[in-house]
Amino acid sequence: MNNLRGVPIVDAMKSAPFDCLVLSPGELDGGAVALAAARAGGVGVVDISRCRATESDDVMARLQRLIAQAPEDSRIGLRLNLGQAVWARPMLDALANRPHLLILLGAPQPDALDRFGGAPGRRILAEVTSVEQATAWSAAASGLAKSDFGGTIVAGSEAAGWCGGSTGFILLQALLKAGFASVFVRGGLGEHGAAACRAGGCAGVVLDDQILLMPESPLPDAWRLLLERADGPDATLFGEHLDLRCRLFGHPAFVALRELAAQESAIDLAAAPMAERRAFWRSAVEARLRFAPPGNAVWPIGQSIGLAANFRRHYRTTGRAVQAVMGATRAHIELARKLAPLGAGAPLAGSHGLRFPIVQGPMTRVSDNAGFAKAVAVAGALPMLALGVMPGTQVEVLLTEVAARLGTLPWGAGVLGFMDPAIRSEQLLAVKKVRPPFAIVAGGRADIAEELEAAGIRTYLHVPTAALLKSVIQRGLKRFVFEGRECGGHVGPLGSLALWEVMTETLLAQIPAKNAGEFHILFAGGIHDARSGAMVSAFGARLAERGFKIGVLMGTAYLFT
Repeated sequence: MNNLRGVPIVDAMKSAPFDCLVLSPGELDGGAVALAAARAGGVGVVDISRCRATESDDVMARLQRLIAQAPEDSRIGLRLNLGQAVWARPMLDALANRPHLLILLGAPQPDALDRFGGAPGRRILAEVTSVEQATAWSAAASGLAKSDFGGTIVAGSEAAGWCGGSTGFILLQALLKAGFASVFVRGGLGEHGAAACRAGGCAGVVLDDQILLMPESPLPDAWRLLLERADGPDATLFGEHLDLRCRLFGHPAFVALRELAAQESAIDLAAAPMAERRAFWRSAVEARLRFAPPGNAVWPIGQSIGLAANFRRHYRTTGRAVQAVMGATRAHIELARKLAPLGAGAPLAGSHGLRFPIVQGPMTRVSDNAGFAKAVAVAGALPMLALGVMPGTQVEVLLTEVAARLGTLPWGAGVLGFMDPAIRSEQLLAVKKVRPPFAIVAGGRADIAEELEAAGIRTYLHVPTAALLKSVIQRGLKRFVFEGRECGGHVGPLGSLALWEVMTETLLAQIPAKNAGEFHILFAGGIHDARSGAMVSAFGARLAERGFKIGVLMGTAYLFT
């Protein structure tokens, strides 16, 4: 548990190089976004990956305007598919004599990569959706000069367009553990998430959805209206059964979404080999995938679309957003180093009588015995028994035994809010009779949390969306679990980075500093070691500075102890 503090990683990473890349839709006139990002010290990237060869003259004209307007020492670039190398050659040549970046997509092929290397000031990043794909890219790029190949961008399951099965939080950790030296993250990120990525050893972040409502965005006003109230869950995932995922804007105005869903079902059920079905699926998506009128297109939109309106309110321009994100990464890491919010004796730990601000997540048929609970408690964390679907009599026996064995050590019980009401009523009677010091309620059932709080049991509530968080704050609840999709069991719609970002911003907006100390917040999903602990420390640094008591909830991390 001591390894979760992550302070050595926070110290080591606070001075490492870090970049902010900003994507602009190349099928539209996106030069203003890229120019603003470049002028602000980021990297302005024109995304031509969805453009057709027939558009090459228009795309070239936009790129030439960007090159002419961008300061010579600023950084701009292109995002494109390997298969676009031939018709994009004039654009690559136009960039050759200035600092620039290429983000390459597609299945890596050594001979194809040879077409991209060798230009002065060129840096190549490969965008990947899995560790396996990153490994293939690394092998394919072995013939390029080290100065040419600059690293990997992970597009986790939160990301817009083609994305991975694992979240960015998980993929980043996996690639760094595997020895990849320069890793970037695209999807679900705001300033808190960017700071977390930097603290964990990330080389930079990529913004796309977040800037779509900025004044420099090339989206027409009518299209912007569709995104004004969009939230993370509005980014719908397609292609999961085919293991070829694409996240798209799930607004009813997009008739092509229904057609695409029907095609996905037909392809999934077809008798053809999987490789052939996946090829059909990719063709079906790419025929529609672009920013175009909703009637015949599907938009690549990720879970960070829920941050777009907030970005516009807070930062007003793309350039200010870039500078804010870059500045926040440094400030958050310094705060994390100073406050050590996951260290021994941190405020949440002190509030609960623990050594560490760590709560063990309830796991049915794992954390439903007294021996497990005592081992966790003796080590300095807060054990939570999983009551599952136990009848009330069995719950009472278990709780009584744990109370006797743990004595004054803190412990609690985990209740499922979405189970059979009769069994749940029996369990609640037993819990209120034995009265463990703590409880966790899964399923967002505020009424159950209120019932347990009224019985004198300090109760955490799983809260999966910002709308529900605002509601339960108004009801007076003050202990919450923010559980990303990385968690085991029943989870909400958002990955950890996207969920934690919107929840953190909600708390900072809703709760004044004078009341912040009354709130206890547990981050959950993909947390298990020093690196992930460092990332949470940086992510929650602003909350800790405000006075919120923060900690982590871990379940899966205990399975092999």
